[in-house]
Amino acid sequence: MLEVKARFPLRAGAAQRLNLRFLLPSQLQIDERSLPRDRFLAGMLTHTRYQVRREGMELLASKHPENPIVRLADADAVTVDETHTEYEIRMFCNLFHSALKDELRSPETRSDAVAQARIVLARFLQTADTAAVGADVRTRARQYLLTTTARRLAHYILSGTAGEEPMRAWLDELYRWGEPQGIDPLEQGADAVMRDSALKKWVQSVLYLDVRESNRNDRVFHITAGVAAGIAMTVAVTATIFAEARWAGGSLPWAIALVGAYIVKDRIKEMLRSGLIHLLPGIVQDRVQLVHEGDGTKVVRKVALLRYPSETHYRESESWRSVDLQKRMTLKRGVIRRHRRVDAIVEIIRLETSEWTMRMDRAWKEWPVRREDGSLALQRIPRLYEVFVEITTGVGRGSRESTLRRWRRRRRGGGEPRSQWFSITASRERISSVERLDGSPFDDGA
Repeated sequence: MLEVKARFPLRAGAAQRLNLRFLLPSQLQIDERSLPRDRFLAGMLTHTRYQVRREGMELLASKHPENPIVRLADADAVTVDETHTEYEIRMFCNLFHSALKDELRSPETRSDAVAQARIVLARFLQTADTAAVGADVRTRARQYLLTTTARRLAHYILSGTAGEEPMRAWLDELYRWGEPQGIDPLEQGADAVMRDSALKKWVQSVLYLDVRESNRNDRVFHITAGVAAGIAMTVAVTATIFAEARWAGGSLPWAIALVGAYIVKDRIKEMLRSGLIHLLPGIVQDRVQLVHEGDGTKVVRKVALLRYPSETHYRESESWRSVDLQKRMTLKRGVIRRHRRVDAIVEIIRLETSEWTMRMDRAWKEWPVRREDGSLALQRIPRLYEVFVEITTGVGRGSRESTLRRWRRRRRGGGEPRSQWFSITASRERISSVERLDGSPFDDGA
């Protein structure tokens, strides 16, 4: 399984693209016939979620109406339901965790960041204790905040970086804050890891979006098939009228003409359907998904396009063939204007790689070696393959065929989009390593 995480900033515009280019060894013989598009996409899982603002601590320390602390303090237990209150508590956990991670990175401002974050967290815990929500929600939020904050402080303290004294003082305070509920901020063991994973999913679930498959492609196919069938039937009826006028009904020429007309009708229908779809490439995509928020509001339309280019790329004496996957995100502008506590949509793509690795030779090869004492032995040497991935992002939209072609042309000419190259070392059994490269590894610039 290979995972790719892409970030689509809301401020970058409504239409954005992600291009994934996989260059596989030619000897694996990966092409559209051996790995059809439907099978490739069936092995691709995606998760879509919001990403909270990077400047979250500034928001949490202010009296801005978007601040969850302000919303919790102003909430009326009579008019605001428990679901809304729980949402604000979990949103605070996301904002605080992200903001603390960013604030502690700079050694010069670390002491001030600790002081501000300490005040913000104390203020939230005090406000949450009186919020109109169940005790289990308050306990889970407190446990998540205390444990994640303590672990992050412990990492910086153990590394011996600047600002150690205020971080140690805050760590001691976290222990005191957890005592009433019996929370150990630095609890050890497998149970603690499992509990942390469950709390993380509970907190981040408010950011995840609901992805639904669209039936747009089916509707387009039905419409084009109907148009093609109508044209083909017109040809068949015209041929029948001509046969009736030319030959006597029931004669051999008349029968041959009618049978030939209906044979041609079926061929015309198939050719017209394929031709209409080819002439309208921007309408039919390989996969269309609609993304909704929890309340059913549509926020994003996602499109996946998969191509198998015919060109081969060389490095020294070896060759690679490419598989191009493009993900298009079309954001609703109303959503971009409405959300102020999130600044991006994150797309997590998980690709099943077994279709590639199953074509590789066995993972080990018995290799004869000569030892220092002169004796011979067989040593198991791993047989590895190298796969390259190019990741490119862009803004805007284009037709189905032209977008990838323009992308490759920009890469060969000037003004190419920013791209990142990665080298993946794999065997039939597993992926051994993933390394980032400085540029294209191919002789032709790929």
